[in-house]
Parts: sequence; C-alpha cells; structure tokens
Amino acid sequence: TTIASAVSDPLTGYEQDGDYTLRHIIESGGMALSVSDEQIMRMAELLASKEGVYCESTAAVSAAVAQKMSAEGLVHADSSIVCLVTGSGLKDTDLYARHTPLSEPLDATEEAIDAFIRKVDPTIPL
Repeated sequence: TTIASAVSDPLTGYEQDGDYTLRHIIESGGMALSVSDEQIMRMAELLASKEGVYCESTAAVSAAVAQKMSAEGLVHADSSIVCLVTGSGLKDTDLYARHTPLSEPLDATEEAIDAFIRKVDPTIPL
C-alpha cells in the first residue's frame, strides 16, 4: 500500500490494463520506477514550498520519480522533463495533517499573516 491511493489500484475487474501498460513500457523502451511514501511527501512539500503548488500525494509521484531518475543518472542533465501535477492537496488534507508538523494558529488579521510570511520568507513582497 501507499499514501498515493490513485496509483495503489489493484486493477480489479480490468486487470488487462496493467498488462497493456507494461507491454507499452517495454515496447517503447521506457521504464517504470517506484518511490517511497517518504519521497512522495518530501516532493509534495517541496512543490508547495518552492512552487506554490498544493497537490495531493498521488500528483507528487511523477515529480518524485523525475527527481529519482535525475539522481540516479537515468536522464541527461540537459533533458527537459514534464510532470503533470493535477490533483489538489485539498483531496488529502487529513494525510497532510498527519505528516506535516503544524505551526501555532494565526490570528485572522492581515498583520498576523504578514508577520508569518515575513518569518517564513522575508524576500516575499507584501
């Protein structure tokens, strides 16, 4: 099992889809890699903190795999990689609450929010 529920599908009732996918990976000279739940969560956190993308865990899988491929030298350094990150983090709020340490609650005022943003990243213009 995995935290990336959409890719943890046992294909019950459409088992042939797994064979179809595997056949096309092999015929095209492609590859399939796995990543750990920890790698998925780290990528989801990286996408949120560096790119402003709050994605569900499954949506972070492609970027986590791309990072693994790069680290293992499976792609050329000058390659362009496109990762589709389409699922909203709002689908996984319980998961993120379990895996991400929460800060103290903020007052719902502009001043409190601005102070928090300055603390997190003073380079962000307010």
